[in-house]
Amino acid sequence: MNATSAADLVMAAATRLVFVDGKETFTRKDLLAEAKTATSHYKRSVSNNLSKTLTNLVGARRLNETATNTYAVPAPELQKLEAWLRD
Repeated sequence: MNATSAADLVMAAATRLVFVDGKETFTRKDLLAEAKTATSHYKRSVSNNLSKTLTNLVGARRLNETATNTYAVPAPELQKLEAWLRD
């Protein structure tokens, strides 16, 4: 996944949490910690704008907020990510 925006980086972090770590849900803290591991893509602005990025991703139905500050990747998005990983 080529992360060119904060949203891309957060979705890449979510993808790793789901497919590598096996998490069905993850917290805002989990996402930020995972995003920080992408040292060539992470910038401080990702942390500063995380609330806005998460709100936009939830609004676009790329993430679900299952509880306060807890997220999951919805089934249609999981299918897209699985297909992308296979290709």
